[in-house]
Amino acid sequence: MERVEVLDRVKGLLLLPKLEMATTKQVAEFYGVSRAVISMLISNNKGEIQSDGYFTMKGRELVSKYNLHSTPQNGYLLLEDGSTVAYRGTGLFPKRAILRVGMLLRDSEVAKEVRTQLLNIEEKVTTEVKTVDLNEEILLKVAVADAHSAGYMHRK
Repeated sequence: MERVEVLDRVKGLLLLPKLEMATTKQVAEFYGVSRAVISMLISNNKGEIQSDGYFTMKGRELVSKYNLHSTPQNGYLLLEDGSTVAYRGTGLFPKRAILRVGMLLRDSEVAKEVRTQLLNIEEKVTTEVKTVDLNEEILLKVAVADAHSAGYMHRK
C-alpha cells in the first residue's frame, strides 16, 4: 500500500475535481481543525510543506489552468463538486503534503490516526523486507551449495 493511501483509509479525503490536490479548507476539514491552524502550520513549516508540493494559486488561474467548471460567487468560485476556491488565492496540497500536515499537527485525532497508520505500514514493510532478505539469503546458500556440489562432481 502506498503511504498516501492512508488518507483514504483513515478518513475519506475529498480532493478538487480533476486534481489530486486539496485546498486549505479541505485539509482543515479532513483533520478537524480550523483553517487558521493549517495556515499557522504552513507558516511555521513552509519549506517542508512546499517540498512536498504545496503551492498557492489565484482562483481564476486554477480554474483556467485545470479547465475546471466554476460559477462566480461573492469572493470565491464555486466548483462543480461544491468546493470553493478564493479569487485572491488558494493553498493547494497534493496528497504527500497532506500527509506532512498530518505528521506535524498536534491536536487532531485524525492526524494521530494517520501517524499510527504510517507507522503500521512502516512496520509491515520492514517485516516484509526482512523476510525477503532471509529468503534471498537461503536461495543464495542453496545455489552456492549446488554449484559447489556440481564442481566436485566434475573433478572426479
